[in-house]
Amino acid sequence: MSGSHQVVIVGAGFSGITASRVLARAGINVLLIDRNSYHTFIPLLYQVATGLLQPQQVIYPVGRVLKNYPQARFLQAEVNDIDFERQIAYTNAGEIDYDFLILATGSQPQFSEVPGASEHSKPVVSLSDAVKLRQHLLTCIQQAKQELIPEQLQSLLTFVIVGGGPTGV
Repeated sequence: MSGSHQVVIVGAGFSGITASRVLARAGINVLLIDRNSYHTFIPLLYQVATGLLQPQQVIYPVGRVLKNYPQARFLQAEVNDIDFERQIAYTNAGEIDYDFLILATGSQPQFSEVPGASEHSKPVVSLSDAVKLRQHLLTCIQQAKQELIPEQLQSLLTFVIVGGGPTGV
């Protein structure tokens, strides 16, 4: 593959960033697209949710991550559609032609094994999720400080964690 080809990567998570670096290092033109201007270090989101870290401590500007890779460019945009036959990605910033496309848009929580989890839980898969969970936990603790009924106090301070992955553990 020569350097004249355009590789478009959608998603600035671990896979998108790594692919961008590897391809750019090989002399391939890369355009990384993400709706956010930052990369989120997902393994530390639980620390944001529990108040151990501030949100800005787990995000890194994509431009800074790619600054040593001149073949890699970044576009903050939302990809709305892709025409695979014509090799065009449609974004809110315009149409992007590509020779090769990598979709690295992340994953979704899997609740199928735990009845009721999808309806009653607060997943932690994004920075905004972690901040919302943090606020929920703080609200429960504040309400518990003023609660006089033991059953209500116990209810406010009881949390169930679904999942035994790194965040759950």
